[in-house]
Amino acid sequence: MYIEKVNSPADVKKLSVGELNGLSGEIRRVLLNKLSTHGGHVGPNLGMVEATIALHYVFDS
Repeated sequence: MYIEKVNSPADVKKLSVGELNGLSGEIRRVLLNKLSTHGGHVGPNLGMVEATIALHYVFDS
């Protein structure tokens, strides 16, 4: 699992493009699991997964 390897934005920068895709899939699964038990809007959360990863990958946050 890639999500267990990420503890900071610096860890995101170390991942390859394929690993970033895997990370985004894992994050989406966690969001869907959490939202299915507690409720909430799914669309906005899922839409920001790749954007957030890209921001951390490109910028020094």
